[in-house]
Amino acid sequence: MSWLIGFAGHARGADLARVHDVPLYGVAESGIYAQSGGLGLTCAGGALPHGGSFLVTGLAAANGAILTRDEWTERLNAPEPRLQDLDGHFVVFRWRAGRAELFTDPLGVRTVHLMAWPGGTFFCTRLDWLAQIAGGLDIDFATFGAHWLLANQLTTSSQIKGVVRLGPGGRAVMVGERLQVRENPWNCDIGAADPDGHAFTHALTTALRRRGPLQWSLGLSGGLDSRLLLALHKPAAAHVWGPPDHPDVWISRRIGTREGLRHDYFMTRVPDMDECLARLRTRVAFTQVIAPASSVLSLVHYDRLHAMGLGVVDGGFGEVARRQFMNRLLARRSFQRPPAIIMPHLSVNRTNMFKPELATIMRTGTLEQIEAQWKALPHEIDPENAIDLLGIRSRLPNFFGLEQNYLDSEAACYMPFAQPSVLRTLFQVPLRLRRNGKLFRQLIKQHRKSLALYPLVKGTVTYPYRLGTYSAQTLSSLKKRFRRVYEDPRPHRFLHTLKPYILDLIGSADVQNYTPYARESVRRSAEAYYEGDGRQASRLDWWLTFEVWRQLLRGKP
Repeated sequence: MSWLIGFAGHARGADLARVHDVPLYGVAESGIYAQSGGLGLTCAGGALPHGGSFLVTGLAAANGAILTRDEWTERLNAPEPRLQDLDGHFVVFRWRAGRAELFTDPLGVRTVHLMAWPGGTFFCTRLDWLAQIAGGLDIDFATFGAHWLLANQLTTSSQIKGVVRLGPGGRAVMVGERLQVRENPWNCDIGAADPDGHAFTHALTTALRRRGPLQWSLGLSGGLDSRLLLALHKPAAAHVWGPPDHPDVWISRRIGTREGLRHDYFMTRVPDMDECLARLRTRVAFTQVIAPASSVLSLVHYDRLHAMGLGVVDGGFGEVARRQFMNRLLARRSFQRPPAIIMPHLSVNRTNMFKPELATIMRTGTLEQIEAQWKALPHEIDPENAIDLLGIRSRLPNFFGLEQNYLDSEAACYMPFAQPSVLRTLFQVPLRLRRNGKLFRQLIKQHRKSLALYPLVKGTVTYPYRLGTYSAQTLSSLKKRFRRVYEDPRPHRFLHTLKPYILDLIGSADVQNYTPYARESVRRSAEAYYEGDGRQASRLDWWLTFEVWRQLLRGKP
């Protein structure tokens, strides 16, 4: 796994060595113990010419190419390293002259957690390892509330008591027992300097053509975002995985065949119970509670692409360039209303598994996050740009970024739409082009018109390419209402594979004695599901991912 762990202060190397895996790079001397390891392509480290050492986990790029170890050395040898101009996702550790520093990428796509301890500070990219060191960690439900009740948490504050999470453009300085943390939330320049989207297109194409130590495979789904990436640049390969009758799979394979691509299809199988649990625990260790447990099946083949010598180009976060974030606020003119009016338009119904008094704490914390984030937005920009900026500040680090933490352990992977160089140009594109994917469709027509011949997919709903955003939403709603949509069998197969484990877990003293749970509600959902009530699948799926996370935070290997 691509990871970073360490302790700045009096020697604690023995405590850490029993927790982490075999490292690729490290430094251990008076006042510091730091190690990194995992996937070699997403790790770097070494000595600095003017004294000291550095470690990197993740990928960074400049001038159209992935940074090499020598380029990292040159940047980090400077007293004030230039990191804000880099694309990519990374956490950097630097040690020199008794001073330990941590840096995160400008968008906070990669993150690191810090925990003060007698004699110094622990830091790690994996919360489960910190939990083992501390003998257990406690959830801060006031912060966790937004993560559970909304599409994602709005701030980058830690969800764990006593732990600091280093957010976008972050810098942590550790000298002895002293810890100082500073963050630099990403900002944008609003204007109309790119009336036709040419600068945005150039930046996106440059991000697509990243030079590096390997070739790239495009994750080609049935959606508009990956189709635009294919229109702008033909990759070395494309890939898709899932059941053969899934709409994303059959449209992706159809495009691959007809457009003359090297196209790799991987059929997804549901592993046995032990492998399911192992994969789930690993993913939750990096991502926390961003997706239901069964979604781990959608991420099982990245290691195979890595073994084939391929990195992964992911169309994730393309929604921001199509103005798809938080539009319910605009439709109901609720953008500048009080938090209590805003919250229902951001809410997601996962499952009500907590006691009423805890649910109140979570709701109160969520309202506080909404108010804080709205106050932090620039007052001079219009609501649509403000919402997109909020998406970059919140959705990117708290969903896509946490997923990236996990993917860096499986393959070299990056998202062209989530690069600072691309996002800087985005806000120069007029809103009339960004709305409803208008610019995307224009670029596909201009660069690869044949891609407009294939239907599009949203979730599991297929609709004609010619339909705009609102028409597609209407058709999707009708198809769902009349149950004319594809139903993915994998979540049910996953939950039935884990049935013995789940039922034993719910009946265990550990779960029964966990006071935040509304225990009867959890038990009834599980019993109803396994008696045939498929409507309970989502509730059980979300509960399981939370429970696995909670177990990891208990600190037991």
